[in-house]
Amino acid sequence: MIDTVLFDFVNTIAYSSPRREDILYDFIANINAPFVDKNRIIHAFKKIDDLKPYSSVNIQSPHEKKEFYSSYNKMLLAELGIVSKKDFYDYYKNIQRKWILDDKCVSVLTSLKKRGRRIGVISNFDRNLRGIINDLGIIEFIDFLVISQEIGLEKPNIEFYKYVQSCYNIDITKTIYVGDSYSLDYLPARKIGIKSYLIDKSKYYTNVQGTIDCLSKILYDVT
Repeated sequence: MIDTVLFDFVNTIAYSSPRREDILYDFIANINAPFVDKNRIIHAFKKIDDLKPYSSVNIQSPHEKKEFYSSYNKMLLAELGIVSKKDFYDYYKNIQRKWILDDKCVSVLTSLKKRGRRIGVISNFDRNLRGIINDLGIIEFIDFLVISQEIGLEKPNIEFYKYVQSCYNIDITKTIYVGDSYSLDYLPARKIGIKSYLIDKSKYYTNVQGTIDCLSKILYDVT
């Protein structure tokens, strides 16, 4: 029987609104570049995420952040065949964004709590995540929160997952994990024996077992 359910945060139980693909879609229109389908933009983000993952442990200053995203955005635009003299980093930074819960998040967390399951959120994020989760009104559901910047370890490092396992006495045979990244979430969790689900609403990972397009589908595994 499953007794613990682990969740990634970004693009798993919550997302930044407007979504990054929507911002880039509007940016492309703004610079009068050739039309790019939104699903293609989503897939380009996923590809570059895997090639160049952000590090909340090693990147902390505004200068480091800008340097990283300048390189990231160059790869992203190249993947889409977009040439622009306008800086996407500055364009993106000036957009007002806020965190929004996935539309199934509260109902799934509520159901898990009613069934007596432990809930953990484990995320590559900075220390602001505690305040964000509190502001989103779901802190009452969370039994433990592991933030990469606080512990100095991050996904996909197996030691990150072993830290979670050790600190919270997790039986990996009675645990499932849900994330949106194949390389950061799905693969390393499976390597240590945790059954993993991969959120994939855009159908990017067509050859991966355990993909789901809706958060509530994990409930079939938690009877």
